[in-house]
Amino acid sequence: MYNGAGGTTEYPWHVLQEVFPTPLATLEAFFQEWLFFGLIIEALDDSEAVKRDSASGSSDISTKAPAIRPQKQLLVSRVHDEYISTADDGQQYIKAEKLMADLDKAWAITLFSLHHSPERIQARYMRMRLCLRNAHYFYTHLPKGFRLDIKFSIGAVAETIAKAMHSVRYWLKLEETCPDQWGDGYYQWQEVRERMLTGGWCESDIDRTVNNFGSLHTMFYMSFLDKTEPSMSHDDCGKLRCQAIACDRQSHWEDKCSCQQVEVDQRRVMSVLNAGSAIPLLHFMEQKRPNLTYQEAEIDSREVSQISINVVASTDSTPYVAISHLQIWSDGLGNPCANSLNACKLRKLRQMVQALPPFVTPTNPAKIADIAAVSPAEDCPLIWLDTLCCPVDPNDKKLALTRMRQVYEKASRVLVLDASLQSYSTTSMEPLEILSRIFTSRWLRRVWTLQEGALAKDLWFQFSDKALSLVQLKASMESIWRDDLRQKIVLFDIRKEIARIEQFFQHSNHDGRGPTLQTLDEALLYRGITDPSDEPLCIGTLMNLPGESLLSPGKDITETLAPGNNLQAEARLSLQCQLRDQRMQVVWKLLAEKFGCLPAQIIFFEEARLEAEGFRWAPQSLLDVQQVYLSPTLRRLRWENQNPGIPTEKGLRVRYPGYRLYLQQYDDGKPRHPWPGRIRIPEDKLVFRDAQTQEWYKIITKKLASDKPESVADLSEFPLHDFVHQYGNIRTSSHQGTKLESAFLLLDETDCLTHRIRKRLQSKDCLCIRKE
Repeated sequence: MYNGAGGTTEYPWHVLQEVFPTPLATLEAFFQEWLFFGLIIEALDDSEAVKRDSASGSSDISTKAPAIRPQKQLLVSRVHDEYISTADDGQQYIKAEKLMADLDKAWAITLFSLHHSPERIQARYMRMRLCLRNAHYFYTHLPKGFRLDIKFSIGAVAETIAKAMHSVRYWLKLEETCPDQWGDGYYQWQEVRERMLTGGWCESDIDRTVNNFGSLHTMFYMSFLDKTEPSMSHDDCGKLRCQAIACDRQSHWEDKCSCQQVEVDQRRVMSVLNAGSAIPLLHFMEQKRPNLTYQEAEIDSREVSQISINVVASTDSTPYVAISHLQIWSDGLGNPCANSLNACKLRKLRQMVQALPPFVTPTNPAKIADIAAVSPAEDCPLIWLDTLCCPVDPNDKKLALTRMRQVYEKASRVLVLDASLQSYSTTSMEPLEILSRIFTSRWLRRVWTLQEGALAKDLWFQFSDKALSLVQLKASMESIWRDDLRQKIVLFDIRKEIARIEQFFQHSNHDGRGPTLQTLDEALLYRGITDPSDEPLCIGTLMNLPGESLLSPGKDITETLAPGNNLQAEARLSLQCQLRDQRMQVVWKLLAEKFGCLPAQIIFFEEARLEAEGFRWAPQSLLDVQQVYLSPTLRRLRWENQNPGIPTEKGLRVRYPGYRLYLQQYDDGKPRHPWPGRIRIPEDKLVFRDAQTQEWYKIITKKLASDKPESVADLSEFPLHDFVHQYGNIRTSSHQGTKLESAFLLLDETDCLTHRIRKRLQSKDCLCIRKE
């Protein structure tokens, strides 16, 4: 099958499989023995013979059956005796815990080995890497109908070995990496997908997990997480957006509650906002109801006390807890109509904040005096909650929005409230499950919560029994990281998710300008927002843009959107989108000023564009992920082009190479269309030759490049389907009916990264150029 000489792609085995098919059962048995057990034995074999073979360049992968060394024969027997167990039903299983421990031990780096035998360690690493690369080729070319349980068991073993080898690569500073994509297609397995959907998963959460968590082990672990609480229907959800989280579920903490709403003093809130840079904070007070009879207390024990809110102004040293929650009704802490909440919610919120560990008392006497001047005498800290601290009136709300960064940046703690977390108790969960629930929660799906989590210096997550800090969970994660290879693989993916939040303000890039557009784009993937006009404000906070400039446009629209105008939902959404477009124009201007330019590649993006004059190159939104040329996991490629684009009053000025296409003229007197008046089949491609290099290229649409047309009618979608006109003129889809002597083809250089010359036409439809 593979003789060790040259690449496996020179004689692809799947081609021979089509000509001389082998029964699937035979192939499954062969690959399980060769790739599953073979990789295990190779990874555990640290004999001197293997190291000598590796150092000499021998691959020992041959079609001939070599003599098995005695030591390797003993290893084969050991694998069979120690790792395989037989269940009562006769089914044989691998003892994963024993295997993981031995693999971790076999590739552990010690100070002695690192200093005395680095060459041998490197030789063994390179040999094992070759085995994994060859295994990965066959793993990704298994025939259709191959048993998925066998396939993914091979992938799990290979991925485990690659992760066990990570320390060797790190300490020896090797550039050569092992294949790490072993989970492709796991969530397309019908059995797995049905298990997740039955377990309360949303289609969009499944798709997000595929793109954000790359390892097979992580996807396997996540697929068993129960998401049935809180109960909700995901029937209307798609792969990119969850509709269930926007449902109106309840207005009280408990269904049977009938308490009254408590409103905050908005005059006091505005006086604090207008006084300077202070933040309005909430002091919750509970007092026993006067003249309460025993019978009334028995009817509803929650109404024994009355709760009231006092608004105080913060100082530079005031400790307070900022609440990060979903602004949707399903979690019960939003109110778009008034700055009020039901008393039961406020009482519960007070209890959760009061249960947090006490703040560290400062030693500076001046700071102690400042805290005492505004802090309550009771144990409950001061609270900031947007529903009560951001006025509903549009003009007043603008002032509050300019302080949003300050609110979460200066908060002593940020407490995350998410019903998908509050439905589960930490007492029955290990740190790995807790972290997995956090980073697959609905809190990760909203735009506002991204900036709230990114700005927080001490982030806490509320569960049904208590709140846990991210600092504590990271410490637990690091201890597990050292001791358990199985959990280490999953935690590696979770560490990347933590970094995705912290990268905005906890770490700065090398150039000192903060997060890049690529960082922003990846962080916004799969997130949504209730009010489209808020997206530019969130982007402004994350990218350190001046908030006053973003709030200045669209004053007339803001007035119309006031809650008292009673707009229909469709009309309100339309106005919000108009306001978003006006604010996004300011966003792109400010980003260009901050970075000095914008990526010229932006003109090839396929999202909807702004309609304003001079901005028709600019994406309308970075949230509406479409099924475009680059999949979500490859979106980062579109920001890697360093070609600058300079915004001008007329548009974005860019510089790109291109082709000017001319129709070859013949003087043979013959018509180009030999049957005038007859129906012509539209072209589904266009072939042209470079006049300088004499190389031939084919222009095709991306759709036709990946999918074959179902009918002749589908070919009319090709932008240049009538490129060669019967009269010898040239025209493009963007100039229908206009006769041109030539057409210009603008080339997108970034697509060359795919190892095929794929270029796109600057028109509504995107094309690929493929070298023939």
